Amino acid sequence: SISLAGMSVAFPLGVGIALVLGVIVNYLGIPTGNPLLLFGGVALIVIAIICNGVASGKMQKGEESRKNNKKGNFVFNTLVMKYPFAGEKVSYSEYFKGNTKTHICGMLGGAIWGLGSAFSYIASGEAGPAVSYALGQGAPLIAAIWGVFIWKEFKGSTKSVNQLLASMFIFFLIGLGMIVVAGN
Repeated sequence: SISLAGMSVAFPLGVGIALVLGVIVNYLGIPTGNPLLLFGGVALIVIAIICNGVASGKMQKGEESRKNNKKGNFVFNTLVMKYPFAGEKVSYSEYFKGNTKTHICGMLGGAIWGLGSAFSYIASGEAGPAVSYALGQGAPLIAAIWGVFIWKEFKGSTKSVNQLLASMFIFFLIGLGMIVVAGN
């Protein structure tokens, strides 16, 4: 998904949908927190995801871009490595050719992810599983920030695309804020 749509679209779409489903499932399991604020926040996050998707759709230019986006589907890593959506084929042996700095960076990322998960489990005792799960899924917002502002995935976009992206950030932030308040 990232190679086809970019980090600023793939993460909010994929992990954003996981956030929505996770909140619903966790709330049905152990209903804690203010449901109006919790699900109101989730609704705003859904609107943010829609704004992001529409902005991405408006950025698609040319036949080749539309053709590549139709290739995206759910397959196993091995098949995607052998038949990539974009770029050259890779093999598992190439992983072992990486330098120490790259591998340490990957391990550090995994450690940070693990620490965040541990804090999320700890928070679920106080805020409830639905709220702590939602807050633990703030990754789409961070990925969108990186994709838009660091990797410049929407460089040269129109005013309407920029307005959709601004709306996405606003809805996502307000949605997360409502989820935080729902746990109090």
